[in-house]
Order: sequence, then C-alpha cells, then structure tokens
Amino acid sequence: MMGPYCEALKKLLVKDGQATSRTLVRMMENPPFSRYTIIKHHKEMETQGLVSRSIIARTSRGRLKLLYHPTNPLLKGEDTGSPPFSILSEN
Repeated sequence: MMGPYCEALKKLLVKDGQATSRTLVRMMENPPFSRYTIIKHHKEMETQGLVSRSIIARTSRGRLKLLYHPTNPLLKGEDTGSPPFSILSEN
C-alpha cells in the first residue's frame, strides 16, 4: 500500500491512465512537498518497481537531469508493496 506522498506522486505521473514522465523540477511545481521528500518517495517507489528513471542527455555542463517514468504496475494500479508479515514469518 502506498502512502499519501506516493499517491500524490502517482497522480503526477499517471493522468487518465496514461504515463506522463516528468523531471523533478516539474513535479515540484504544484505539490507542497520539498525536493527531498519527492526524492525519498521516488526511491521508495523505484524499489517497489512502480517508477523508473532515465538520464536526459545534456549539451552543457551541470547536474544530470533525471526523467521519472511510471512503470506498468503503477499504470495498472497494482499494489506491489511488501508482502504481509505472515508470509515473511513462514519462511
């Protein structure tokens, strides 16, 4: 199950069931979240397989720009959260 921050980020990356890839700067335009909050929750979503990222080619010097993409599980609304504790305790 995704938390409220991840749900808000999902709304930015998926519009009407369609993927809308965005940079960090574009995601910071509307929600009242800090840069670090967005990065933290994107990393969480990336480890769950809900988001992927790619580097945007640059022609100038400076920091690399990352483009975040929703993956198929996020587009389909699948919950890929951690398994329930009962499953973990059985193994």
